[in-house]
Amino acid sequence: MIASGSQPITIPGVQLKDPILDSDQLLELENPPKSLLIIGGGVIGLEFATIFNLLNTKVTIVEMLPTLLPNEEPEMGEFLLRHLKKEGMEVFVNSKVTQVTQINDKVDVKILTPKEEITKNVDKVLMAVGRGPNINRKHLETLGVKTSKRGILVDDKMQTSVKTIWATGDAVDPHLLANVAIREAKVAVANIAGEKTKMDYGLIPRCVFTIPETAAIGLTEKQAKDQGLDIKSVKINFGAQNFRAYASNKTEGFIKIIILDDGKIVGATIVGASASDLISEFTLAIKNKMTAKEMSDLVYVHPSFSEVLQVALEKILGIALV
Repeated sequence: MIASGSQPITIPGVQLKDPILDSDQLLELENPPKSLLIIGGGVIGLEFATIFNLLNTKVTIVEMLPTLLPNEEPEMGEFLLRHLKKEGMEVFVNSKVTQVTQINDKVDVKILTPKEEITKNVDKVLMAVGRGPNINRKHLETLGVKTSKRGILVDDKMQTSVKTIWATGDAVDPHLLANVAIREAKVAVANIAGEKTKMDYGLIPRCVFTIPETAAIGLTEKQAKDQGLDIKSVKINFGAQNFRAYASNKTEGFIKIIILDDGKIVGATIVGASASDLISEFTLAIKNKMTAKEMSDLVYVHPSFSEVLQVALEKILGIALV
Protein backbone atom coordinates (compact mmCIF):
# COMPACT_ATOMS: atom_id res chain seq x y z
CA MET A 1 0.00 0.00 0.00
CA ILE A 2 1.33 3.41 -1.01
CA ALA A 3 0.59 6.17 1.52
CA SER A 4 3.44 8.58 0.84
CA GLY A 5 1.54 11.81 1.46
CA SER A 6 2.07 15.15 -0.27
CA GLN A 7 4.45 18.08 -0.36
CA PRO A 8 3.92 21.84 -0.73
CA ILE A 9 4.16 23.35 -4.20
CA THR A 10 5.21 26.86 -5.14
CA ILE A 11 4.65 29.30 -7.98
CA PRO A 12 7.14 29.22 -10.88
CA GLY A 13 10.44 30.94 -10.18
CA VAL A 14 9.98 31.22 -6.40
CA GLN A 15 12.15 29.08 -4.12
CA LEU A 16 10.83 27.99 -0.74
CA LYS A 17 13.48 29.30 1.63
CA ASP A 18 13.17 31.54 4.67
CA PRO A 19 11.61 34.16 4.64
CA ILE A 20 9.51 32.53 1.88
CA LEU A 21 7.95 29.54 3.63
CA ASP A 22 5.59 26.63 3.14
CA SER A 23 3.08 25.60 5.81
CA ASP A 24 5.49 23.12 7.45
CA GLN A 25 8.26 25.72 7.74
CA LEU A 26 5.84 28.33 9.08
CA LEU A 27 5.04 26.06 12.02
CA GLU A 28 8.72 25.94 12.93
CA LEU A 29 8.99 29.71 13.56
CA GLU A 30 9.91 30.51 17.16
CA ASN A 31 8.08 33.85 17.12
CA PRO A 32 5.22 35.21 15.01
CA PRO A 33 6.34 37.69 12.33
CA LYS A 34 5.17 41.30 12.43
CA SER A 35 3.76 40.91 8.92
CA LEU A 36 2.82 37.89 6.81
CA LEU A 37 1.63 37.74 3.21
CA ILE A 38 -0.21 34.55 2.27
CA ILE A 39 -0.33 33.53 -1.39
CA GLY A 40 -3.49 31.46 -1.74
CA GLY A 41 -7.00 31.83 -0.33
CA GLY A 42 -7.74 28.14 0.11
CA VAL A 43 -8.03 26.01 3.23
CA ILE A 44 -4.37 26.22 4.35
CA GLY A 45 -4.06 29.93 3.63
CA LEU A 46 -7.22 30.89 5.50
CA GLU A 47 -6.50 28.73 8.53
CA PHE A 48 -3.01 30.20 8.94
CA ALA A 49 -4.40 33.69 8.35
CA THR A 50 -6.74 33.21 11.31
CA ILE A 51 -3.97 31.83 13.54
CA PHE A 52 -1.45 34.57 12.87
CA ASN A 53 -4.02 37.34 13.04
CA LEU A 54 -4.75 36.19 16.60
CA LEU A 55 -1.00 36.42 17.27
CA ASN A 56 -1.09 40.12 16.26
CA THR A 57 0.63 39.57 12.91
CA LYS A 58 -0.43 41.92 10.13
CA VAL A 59 -1.88 39.47 7.60
CA THR A 60 -2.36 39.97 3.86
CA ILE A 61 -4.04 37.34 1.66
CA VAL A 62 -3.78 37.19 -2.12
CA GLU A 63 -6.12 34.88 -4.07
CA MET A 64 -6.00 34.59 -7.86
CA LEU A 65 -9.64 33.50 -8.24
CA PRO A 66 -12.63 35.85 -7.77
CA THR A 67 -13.65 34.26 -4.46
CA LEU A 68 -12.19 32.50 -1.44
CA LEU A 69 -12.79 28.74 -1.20
CA PRO A 70 -14.09 28.65 -4.81
CA ASN A 71 -15.27 25.01 -4.65
CA GLU A 72 -17.80 25.74 -1.92
CA GLU A 73 -21.03 27.75 -1.83
CA PRO A 74 -20.34 31.36 -2.95
CA GLU A 75 -21.91 32.60 0.30
CA MET A 76 -19.12 30.91 2.26
CA GLY A 77 -16.38 32.75 0.39
CA GLU A 78 -18.29 36.03 0.59
CA PHE A 79 -18.80 35.65 4.33
CA LEU A 80 -15.13 34.89 4.95
CA LEU A 81 -14.02 37.81 2.79
CA ARG A 82 -16.11 40.24 4.85
CA HIS A 83 -15.18 38.61 8.15
CA LEU A 84 -11.42 38.52 7.55
CA LYS A 85 -11.43 42.18 6.54
CA LYS A 86 -13.47 43.06 9.62
CA GLU A 87 -10.84 41.30 11.74
CA GLY A 88 -8.20 43.63 10.30
CA MET A 89 -6.75 41.45 7.55
CA GLU A 90 -6.08 42.71 4.04
CA VAL A 91 -7.58 40.45 1.39
CA PHE A 92 -7.09 40.69 -2.38
CA VAL A 93 -9.21 38.42 -4.59
CA ASN A 94 -9.06 38.18 -8.36
CA SER A 95 -5.44 39.25 -7.90
CA LYS A 96 -2.14 37.75 -8.98
CA VAL A 97 1.33 37.75 -7.44
CA THR A 98 3.66 38.75 -10.26
CA GLN A 99 6.98 38.94 -8.44
CA VAL A 100 8.49 37.86 -5.12
CA THR A 101 11.86 39.40 -4.24
CA GLN A 102 13.88 38.94 -1.06
CA ILE A 103 15.51 42.17 0.10
CA ASN A 104 17.80 41.58 3.07
CA ASP A 105 15.63 39.82 5.66
CA LYS A 106 12.29 40.98 4.21
CA VAL A 107 10.28 40.32 1.05
CA ASP A 108 8.84 42.59 -1.63
CA VAL A 109 5.71 41.11 -3.23
CA LYS A 110 4.21 42.65 -6.36
CA ILE A 111 0.47 42.12 -6.68
CA LEU A 112 -1.64 42.79 -9.75
CA THR A 113 -5.14 43.67 -8.54
CA PRO A 114 -8.17 44.44 -10.74
CA LYS A 115 -7.45 48.16 -10.17
CA GLU A 116 -3.66 48.49 -10.05
CA GLU A 117 -0.30 46.89 -9.37
CA ILE A 118 0.92 47.33 -5.81
CA THR A 119 3.96 46.21 -3.80
CA LYS A 120 3.85 44.87 -0.26
CA ASN A 121 6.97 44.70 1.91
CA VAL A 122 6.57 41.96 4.55
CA ASP A 123 8.60 39.93 7.04
CA LYS A 124 7.43 36.50 5.84
CA VAL A 125 5.59 34.99 2.90
CA LEU A 126 3.51 31.81 3.16
CA MET A 127 3.19 29.87 -0.07
CA ALA A 128 -0.26 28.25 0.21
CA VAL A 129 -1.08 27.52 -3.44
CA GLY A 130 -1.58 23.81 -2.87
CA ARG A 131 0.19 20.52 -2.38
CA GLY A 132 1.32 17.83 -4.80
CA PRO A 133 1.56 14.06 -4.38
CA ASN A 134 4.83 12.84 -2.89
CA ILE A 135 5.43 10.17 -5.54
CA ASN A 136 7.98 9.20 -8.17
CA ARG A 137 5.99 8.78 -11.36
CA LYS A 138 8.81 7.09 -13.29
CA HIS A 139 9.18 4.39 -10.65
CA LEU A 140 5.41 3.88 -10.54
CA GLU A 141 5.19 3.66 -14.34
CA THR A 142 7.91 0.99 -14.26
CA LEU A 143 5.65 -1.02 -11.95
CA GLY A 144 2.66 -0.38 -14.22
CA VAL A 145 0.89 1.93 -11.79
CA LYS A 146 -1.05 4.63 -13.66
CA THR A 147 -0.96 8.23 -12.43
CA SER A 148 -2.46 11.60 -13.30
CA LYS A 149 -1.16 15.11 -12.73
CA ARG A 150 -2.83 15.07 -9.32
CA GLY A 151 -1.71 11.66 -8.07
CA ILE A 152 -2.02 7.90 -8.27
CA LEU A 153 -5.14 6.65 -10.03
CA VAL A 154 -7.25 4.20 -8.04
CA ASP A 155 -10.72 2.68 -8.29
CA ASP A 156 -13.41 2.96 -5.63
CA LYS A 157 -11.77 0.09 -3.71
CA MET A 158 -8.48 2.09 -3.54
CA GLN A 159 -6.81 -0.41 -5.88
CA THR A 160 -4.35 0.88 -8.48
CA SER A 161 -3.98 -0.38 -12.05
CA VAL A 162 -1.77 -3.12 -10.56
CA LYS A 163 -3.97 -5.55 -8.60
CA THR A 164 -1.42 -6.11 -5.83
CA ILE A 165 -0.77 -2.40 -5.23
CA TRP A 166 -3.12 -0.09 -3.33
CA ALA A 167 -2.85 3.62 -2.59
CA THR A 168 -4.43 6.03 -0.10
CA GLY A 169 -4.14 9.55 1.28
CA ASP A 170 -2.56 12.59 -0.32
CA ALA A 171 -0.73 10.44 -2.86
CA VAL A 172 -4.13 9.72 -4.43
CA ASP A 173 -6.23 12.03 -6.58
CA PRO A 174 -8.31 14.04 -5.56
CA HIS A 175 -8.84 14.95 -1.84
CA LEU A 176 -6.12 16.20 0.53
CA LEU A 177 -7.81 15.79 3.90
CA ALA A 178 -6.79 13.76 6.94
CA ASN A 179 -10.28 12.33 7.43
CA VAL A 180 -10.30 11.26 3.76
CA ALA A 181 -6.94 9.50 4.13
CA ILE A 182 -8.17 7.63 7.21
CA ARG A 183 -11.32 6.47 5.43
CA GLU A 184 -9.40 5.50 2.29
CA ALA A 185 -7.01 3.39 4.38
CA LYS A 186 -9.93 1.59 6.06
CA VAL A 187 -11.52 0.90 2.66
CA ALA A 188 -8.24 -0.39 1.22
CA VAL A 189 -7.48 -2.67 4.18
CA ALA A 190 -11.03 -4.05 4.16
CA ASN A 191 -10.77 -4.92 0.47
CA ILE A 192 -7.31 -6.42 0.89
CA ALA A 193 -8.83 -8.62 3.62
CA GLY A 194 -11.49 -9.84 1.21
CA GLU A 195 -14.40 -7.61 2.13
CA LYS A 196 -16.29 -5.61 -0.51
CA THR A 197 -16.13 -1.94 0.49
CA LYS A 198 -16.22 1.17 -1.68
CA MET A 199 -14.97 4.71 -1.14
CA ASP A 200 -17.75 7.29 -1.38
CA TYR A 201 -16.34 10.81 -1.71
CA GLY A 202 -19.86 12.24 -1.63
CA LEU A 203 -19.94 11.52 2.11
CA ILE A 204 -16.77 13.45 2.96
CA PRO A 205 -17.31 16.47 5.27
CA ARG A 206 -15.19 19.45 4.19
CA CYS A 207 -14.13 21.69 7.07
CA VAL A 208 -12.01 24.83 7.38
CA PHE A 209 -10.85 25.77 10.88
CA THR A 210 -11.14 29.51 10.63
CA ILE A 211 -12.95 31.47 13.33
CA PRO A 212 -15.83 30.89 12.96
CA GLU A 213 -15.43 27.43 11.43
CA THR A 214 -16.88 26.46 8.06
CA ALA A 215 -18.09 23.03 7.04
CA ALA A 216 -19.93 21.44 4.12
CA ILE A 217 -21.13 18.04 2.94
CA GLY A 218 -22.64 16.79 -0.30
CA LEU A 219 -23.53 19.00 -3.25
CA THR A 220 -23.44 22.77 -3.51
CA GLU A 221 -26.45 24.46 -5.10
CA LYS A 222 -24.54 24.97 -8.36
CA GLN A 223 -23.35 21.37 -8.47
CA ALA A 224 -26.90 20.13 -7.96
CA LYS A 225 -28.26 22.35 -10.72
CA ASP A 226 -25.40 21.35 -13.05
CA GLN A 227 -26.52 17.74 -12.56
CA GLY A 228 -30.03 18.72 -13.60
CA LEU A 229 -31.53 18.04 -10.19
CA ASP A 230 -34.78 19.73 -9.18
CA ILE A 231 -33.87 21.21 -5.83
CA LYS A 232 -34.96 23.59 -3.12
CA SER A 233 -32.61 25.48 -0.83
CA VAL A 234 -32.81 27.66 2.25
CA LYS A 235 -30.30 29.84 4.05
CA ILE A 236 -30.70 31.27 7.55
CA ASN A 237 -28.44 33.16 9.92
CA PHE A 238 -26.52 31.03 12.44
CA GLY A 239 -28.06 32.99 15.30
CA ALA A 240 -31.68 32.36 14.23
CA GLN A 241 -33.52 31.13 17.36
CA ASN A 242 -30.13 29.87 18.55
CA PHE A 243 -30.07 30.82 22.22
CA ARG A 244 -26.74 29.04 22.84
CA ALA A 245 -25.20 31.19 20.09
CA TYR A 246 -26.47 34.38 21.70
CA ALA A 247 -25.38 33.29 25.19
CA SER A 248 -21.91 32.49 23.84
CA ASN A 249 -21.74 35.66 21.71
CA LYS A 250 -21.19 33.47 18.64
CA THR A 251 -24.04 34.38 16.32
CA GLU A 252 -21.94 35.03 13.20
CA GLY A 253 -22.42 32.75 10.22
CA PHE A 254 -25.20 30.92 8.43
CA ILE A 255 -26.55 27.50 7.52
CA LYS A 256 -27.68 26.48 4.04
CA ILE A 257 -29.53 23.27 3.20
CA ILE A 258 -30.31 21.76 -0.21
CA ILE A 259 -33.05 19.15 -0.69
CA LEU A 260 -34.60 17.33 -3.63
CA ASP A 261 -38.27 17.49 -4.60
CA ASP A 262 -38.95 14.39 -2.47
CA GLY A 263 -37.35 16.07 0.55
CA LYS A 264 -34.10 14.08 0.58
CA ILE A 265 -31.14 16.11 1.80
CA VAL A 266 -28.31 16.30 -0.75
CA GLY A 267 -26.13 19.11 0.58
CA ALA A 268 -25.48 21.36 3.55
CA THR A 269 -23.15 24.23 4.42
CA ILE A 270 -22.54 25.57 7.92
CA VAL A 271 -20.55 28.64 8.89
CA GLY A 272 -20.49 29.21 12.62
CA ALA A 273 -19.34 27.95 16.00
CA SER A 274 -18.70 24.18 16.11
CA ALA A 275 -19.52 23.83 12.40
CA SER A 276 -17.05 20.93 12.14
CA ASP A 277 -19.07 19.03 14.75
CA LEU A 278 -22.53 19.98 13.49
CA ILE A 279 -21.85 18.88 9.90
CA SER A 280 -21.66 15.24 11.01
CA GLU A 281 -25.45 15.22 11.48
CA PHE A 282 -25.86 15.96 7.79
CA THR A 283 -23.24 13.34 6.89
CA LEU A 284 -25.40 10.76 8.65
CA ALA A 285 -28.57 12.12 7.03
CA ILE A 286 -27.16 12.02 3.48
CA LYS A 287 -25.66 8.54 3.96
CA ASN A 288 -29.03 7.20 5.09
CA LYS A 289 -31.01 9.18 2.47
CA MET A 290 -33.00 10.98 5.15
CA THR A 291 -35.54 13.65 4.28
CA ALA A 292 -35.64 17.11 5.82
CA LYS A 293 -38.85 16.07 7.60
CA GLU A 294 -37.22 13.00 9.16
CA MET A 295 -34.24 15.02 10.33
CA SER A 296 -36.38 17.87 11.67
CA ASP A 297 -38.42 15.39 13.73
CA LEU A 298 -35.36 14.61 15.85
CA VAL A 299 -35.23 16.21 19.30
CA TYR A 300 -32.33 18.65 19.59
CA VAL A 301 -30.73 19.63 22.89
CA HIS A 302 -31.73 23.03 24.28
CA PRO A 303 -29.77 25.18 24.52
CA SER A 304 -27.22 24.00 21.96
CA PHE A 305 -25.70 25.20 18.69
CA SER A 306 -27.41 22.25 16.98
CA GLU A 307 -30.83 23.85 17.37
CA VAL A 308 -30.09 26.04 14.36
CA LEU A 309 -30.15 22.88 12.22
CA GLN A 310 -33.75 22.20 13.23
CA VAL A 311 -34.73 25.81 12.56
CA ALA A 312 -33.24 25.61 9.05
CA LEU A 313 -34.92 22.28 8.35
CA GLU A 314 -38.29 23.60 9.49
CA LYS A 315 -37.73 26.71 7.36
CA ILE A 316 -37.18 24.68 4.19
CA LEU A 317 -40.28 22.61 5.03
CA GLY A 318 -42.35 25.75 5.54
CA ILE A 319 -43.24 24.90 9.15
CA ALA A 320 -40.88 27.25 11.02
CA LEU A 321 -42.46 29.20 13.88
CA VAL A 322 -40.90 32.47 12.63
